[in-house]
Amino acid sequence: FIGFSERGMGNAAGKDAPPTSDHIDRDQLRDMYEKFHRKYNTGFMTKDEFINECTASCGGTTDFWKNLFDMYNEDGDTTINFGEFIMAYSCLALGSPEVKLSWVFKLYDADQNGVLDQNEVTAMLTSLYSASSKISGSFGPVEDSKFIAEKVADFFSEYADSSNQITLENFIKASQTHSELANILSSSLLDTLSISSNDNSQLESFEQQVAGHKGKASMLVAEPGKILKPLNSVEFNFYEDVLHNPVFNSDVIRSFFPGYYGRKTTEEIDPDTGLKTIQNYICMEDLTYNLDKASILDLKIGARGHDDQANTKKVVQQKVACKVTTSEKLGFRMCGMRSFNIKHNCYNVKGKPFGARLNTMTMKPALTSFLDNGERINYEVIIPWLRQLHDLEKWMSSQTLYNFYSSSILFIYDSTKKGSELRKSARIKMVDFAHSFKTEGKKEIDENYLKGLKSVIGFWDEISKEGTGIMEVWETQRRNIMRSGKNWSTESGWTDVRGEKVVRPGDWNEWEVDKSGNVDEEGWRYAAAWSRNDAGWSGENLGRAKVRRRRWIRRLDYENEETGVSSIMSNLGSVE
Repeated sequence: FIGFSERGMGNAAGKDAPPTSDHIDRDQLRDMYEKFHRKYNTGFMTKDEFINECTASCGGTTDFWKNLFDMYNEDGDTTINFGEFIMAYSCLALGSPEVKLSWVFKLYDADQNGVLDQNEVTAMLTSLYSASSKISGSFGPVEDSKFIAEKVADFFSEYADSSNQITLENFIKASQTHSELANILSSSLLDTLSISSNDNSQLESFEQQVAGHKGKASMLVAEPGKILKPLNSVEFNFYEDVLHNPVFNSDVIRSFFPGYYGRKTTEEIDPDTGLKTIQNYICMEDLTYNLDKASILDLKIGARGHDDQANTKKVVQQKVACKVTTSEKLGFRMCGMRSFNIKHNCYNVKGKPFGARLNTMTMKPALTSFLDNGERINYEVIIPWLRQLHDLEKWMSSQTLYNFYSSSILFIYDSTKKGSELRKSARIKMVDFAHSFKTEGKKEIDENYLKGLKSVIGFWDEISKEGTGIMEVWETQRRNIMRSGKNWSTESGWTDVRGEKVVRPGDWNEWEVDKSGNVDEEGWRYAAAWSRNDAGWSGENLGRAKVRRRRWIRRLDYENEETGVSSIMSNLGSVE
């Protein structure tokens, strides 16, 4: 153990070594501050970023770097700011041998009980062995665990107390040469400030972008399945919260958002001038990946577009934008769409000017035109959309953590698919969170977003019924709590939506239970008494419920029907 550093704990050639002086001068401090804020322009480094950066540059295990992060992190949150960074660096690079070894001791002391046992030392040495191999290049794979076991045994036989544990005092006495470890750890901190050079001219623009900023602020393709979006600190904080906050720890809730892969910072060098510029991005899921011809629609949700932190100019701009578009009246507006036309083998693209000129009468045919692939109207994609929208509505009806201003919902499907493959390609995602802020404990539902969402659902529901010819019947069951307790009647009553009795349909192969909206797992809604409207019905089976009902639907898809939607939309062509 004492001889561990003799087998290669020094820094690899080319690595930045900690300064040999006993202080950091002003120029060094300024340089580190600028490097920190260029790479981490939000003012902090996340726990995942620290672990990933150190693992990539130094090797080792994630548990090792996680423990190191927790030591650096003074306030116990999931980020490190520059103050915490420089304090940790100062202790490791400039501190006395006793201070350095105290830090090392804390690293070993996994349970933080103030003493070391053999398991803690063995686990830490194994990780350090791997990490220092990558740093120094002098070690091979961890193949001789016997070496570590022997060193640990020798160390404990000589320095352990009567309880076979190592105290901090004995650790410092025995491990003077082990301060090399502190130098390696301080170098790993410096490595987290390095920025990879990148030629963004080699990165392709994300062609599927239908709204948002263009030009230098447009999105780029990072690699297959991932895109880079220019980093906004508020949006970055939101994605980090989705990743770590237990509130979002549900597959259903997380399915509302694109996959998130952290921050990417690049240093770009102009080939003509040689000037360097730093670009910060959010790396996220490409929602169109693996779709042959993706059609995308962007609807911005909410009658109000400005957040509580907006300045006067921004408030006025957003109020005007909502006033002159459909946002104020419908609770949403179209920001753009891109739909593939099979017949002409091209994309039909409509931008913000088109969406801005839509009104309450033309919104429905505009939405319907998005389903037109030149050969048919793909009404089938609405059904999976509605299921996902109702899940989102259910969550929005209860979540009080965030207010989502100027956030959009993307509607996506593959225009070349048919039948079940077409329905599988249909998806929705919430995007654009640059104005999504926490409610700071107000515990108020985001009614602005919820009303807009319900309006969107209403439009798609109407289009679906008009396009697919939905037939529906309602199955009703009752129970007499006094006579039969909690058991429901085995015989069902069948009615239409108005409550008029109908004959039970004979062939059930083409019928399915509608499980969207406020229903239980079997599609039932419950009430204390039967009601023609939705008031009083709930998806929760309360003890006082005496009646329950569920909706059965049958969809008549017109596979080869050509509608007049294209001709309707031709009348809207003049708006752009």
